[in-house]
Amino acid sequence: MDQAALGSASIDVLALFGKTAFALAVVLGAIYLCSWVFKRFELGRRFPVNTQQRLRVVASTSLGAHERVVIVVVDDVQLVLGVTNAQITKLHELPAATQAKTIFEAALAAQRNKMAAATEPLL
Repeated sequence: MDQAALGSASIDVLALFGKTAFALAVVLGAIYLCSWVFKRFELGRRFPVNTQQRLRVVASTSLGAHERVVIVVVDDVQLVLGVTNAQITKLHELPAATQAKTIFEAALAAQRNKMAAATEPLL
């Protein structure tokens, strides 16, 4: 091959690489633009399937590094759920009229009484 043919082949390769890089930049730019539009105008969250919220977390407390007790209201029923990294367990079902704060206050008072009874002999 002569020098002119070699130079022409390398220019063709560079032109092909440039066209490919430009096409890739256009596609990535279009993806970025679409994601920005969705975030900016909240298109993913604006049209919910159900307009009435049926599930609501009323109260939650941590029991350890990865364990929680959560009270969730579903329709007219309150569920006490134990939540870990691996599973969710239904602990109890409460009527809707029961207030979560009252339940937690009662549990807290029971725990305080238990702690007071345990530490009383030490005093």
